[in-house]
Amino acid sequence: MKFILCDPFTHNHYFLTQSLYFEFINKGFECTIINTLLQNIESNINSIFILIINPYFMKNKIIIDQIQNINKIYKYKILYITEPITYIIEQKVYLDLINIVKPYCLWTYNNFNKLKTYLNIFHIPPIYNESYNLSDSTFKSLKTRINDKIVFIGNVNENRLQTIEKFEDKLVVINDIWTQTEWANILNKYLFYINIHRRNGCKSLETLRCIPILANGGVILSEDCNELDKEKYKDYNIYFYKKEDLLSIFLDKIKNIDYEEIYNKTILFRSTQANINDLTKYIEFHNNL
Repeated sequence: MKFILCDPFTHNHYFLTQSLYFEFINKGFECTIINTLLQNIESNINSIFILIINPYFMKNKIIIDQIQNINKIYKYKILYITEPITYIIEQKVYLDLINIVKPYCLWTYNNFNKLKTYLNIFHIPPIYNESYNLSDSTFKSLKTRINDKIVFIGNVNENRLQTIEKFEDKLVVINDIWTQTEWANILNKYLFYINIHRRNGCKSLETLRCIPILANGGVILSEDCNELDKEKYKDYNIYFYKKEDLLSIFLDKIKNIDYEEIYNKTILFRSTQANINDLTKYIEFHNNL
């Protein structure tokens, strides 16, 4: 079985593709990562093409033509749904993309059961493995990190700005970091991170952003999310609140930081998440075709 991970046009899904690659190789499968729809990869009947793409690129006819050409090459195609599906228009955009890609199943990490489709949908969140270990998260090193600032990683849209600007000089905004070296520099420098949803009413947890932080000794103060993820992550260094309370919570937490608890929860995250493998159901599905 050979997997081809295609992540074109942006670097947003770097950790996702790296963790999947690491997992496939560990399971004895072949895997190649490509960053363009035009790259020619030697294929055979068992090759599985995984497309990780923002659906709004589908407004470009040239890109549509490139995907349709891929349809002629690969029998087995998977569309990985990465963007939130909150509104009806977002459902339509993805359904249109499905009609273009013609996948034989879907993967997603935060949109389970939000699409009305005949396709099998598999919950494949970012898989924690050694590809995420980017820092020296020892008890001693945690105490050297900056602890009176809180970091937001990502784009500050209007919805996020309303909360972020309240933090004034206590907030550090970091955008356009993609490589492991860039992430490692941030994770080794700061202790606290803030997670705010892109849209009001969105309950999806941005695990693409959160997993590297939790795996490397960071503490996340997050806007409230869905009950399933809150239960899943309740034993780790992530705490959920109403977004209007995040500033006061942060100011309270930095007064009495329990580094031993942070360290223990980091080790717990690494040890427990390493034993979770959401690929099993998909592999059984494929082998039974």
